Amino acid sequence: QELKEDHEQRLLALEGKTGNTTQPEAGYIPSSCAEIVNSSGFNNQSLYAIDPDGPEGDVMPMVVQCDIEGETAITLIGHNSEARTHVTGFGGPGDYSKDVTY
Repeated sequence: QELKEDHEQRLLALEGKTGNTTQPEAGYIPSSCAEIVNSSGFNNQSLYAIDPDGPEGDVMPMVVQCDIEGETAITLIGHNSEARTHVTGFGGPGDYSKDVTY
């Protein structure tokens, strides 16, 4: 429940920064970028809230950037570690790990 409330607060904070989409009902969050692209108001420079598994699912809504490649909608999901990280002192593959928050 605490995690759900945290995600809801994050979405509210980003509300003013997200793009507008045609929504069938108040409070509706599209499930994908494909749904956003097929609605009016798509802008590939904007951020959009999507809820991949719907309001009753376990995955919380997230803010993404949508783009189009050809006729295919692409979903870009950012995280807190997008910059390159130089790692020293580890021998082989799998010796280093890092937690990433999306």
